[in-house]
Amino acid sequence: MGDCCGGERKDKDTEHTENCVDTPACKEENDTAVKNEQKAYTNSAQKQSRKTLVMLVAIVAVVSVSALILFSMFTSGRTNNGSALLQTPPLYGSNSIDFQALVQTVYPASGFVLPIKWGNSVKILLESGALNMTALVSAIEASKQNVTPYETEIMNGVFNGYINVNSSDSAFLLYVLWSLGVNNNNYIINDGPISKFGNPDQYASTGGYLPLGRLQLGALYILNLTASQEQEAIDVSEKTFRPCCNNPAMFPDCNHGAAELALIEMMSAQGYNESTIFQVLRNFLSMYYPQNMFDEAVVFASQGINFSSVPANTTVSYSLFSAAGAQNVGNYIQKYGLIPSRSASSGGSSCSA
Repeated sequence: MGDCCGGERKDKDTEHTENCVDTPACKEENDTAVKNEQKAYTNSAQKQSRKTLVMLVAIVAVVSVSALILFSMFTSGRTNNGSALLQTPPLYGSNSIDFQALVQTVYPASGFVLPIKWGNSVKILLESGALNMTALVSAIEASKQNVTPYETEIMNGVFNGYINVNSSDSAFLLYVLWSLGVNNNNYIINDGPISKFGNPDQYASTGGYLPLGRLQLGALYILNLTASQEQEAIDVSEKTFRPCCNNPAMFPDCNHGAAELALIEMMSAQGYNESTIFQVLRNFLSMYYPQNMFDEAVVFASQGINFSSVPANTTVSYSLFSAAGAQNVGNYIQKYGLIPSRSASSGGSSCSA
């Protein structure tokens, strides 16, 4: 008897089959062969599906990790080892803290000399109308300060020394830096969050600018930064906060934020590195938020850490010097009774001069 007739025994050119038989037994054998082929195909398809699923899971994992990395990069300015400080109980109580020494460290009577020169920046602001001298003098007097000979020299463009910040010059410095921060042409103003989210004219630093002069948001070419200097300014501004809000200098929506930005841009343009810029920012902010910086110094002292040795970028970080950070610092002081006269946490501060 010939072989059973199967699909593979058929002549490829005709439907004729040779030397084969087609019995019920042969039909059953052929059906079994077909089922085996279908089963083999199904198993192969299932294996391929499992491989595809594994690949998809791997891709999702890679994408998730990438997203996490990007998120971490975006929020890097909001992380700092200061948060660990507030989770550690103090080693020393209020009786062991030299409060007077901390006051002199944070807020010295003579103020600070900032190693920055004005150049022709104030002259350009005045000549362009971004700063009006009469309006500026009125704003300074409204802050209960008088225009000093030093400030007059700056406004007249004849002063070439370093910037001073103290209790007599704080209003002048804040207003001039505010003007420089919002009017100078730079990436952070023209392409940063303040221009991308909402109306850039609605913030306190822009909408409330009129008493100083004519706002020319990001239009004046005053400070010329190289690409690397601009990147440095961006990096520092993302990590510099203030107790009046939770926004970094990268989002200068108030006068202090704009002043921070101006300092950062000036120092980058004059060739300073990040470490020096952060140190200057700490000194500058100490004069405008002395209570908040003092509270930080108390917390560090309670753990046996000299405030002068603390990295400046830590002291102006989100975890310690934003509104939320300042609130946490105040809560820590109250919880452990580090300042006996303190009945409640200090929290943040306002944006007034």
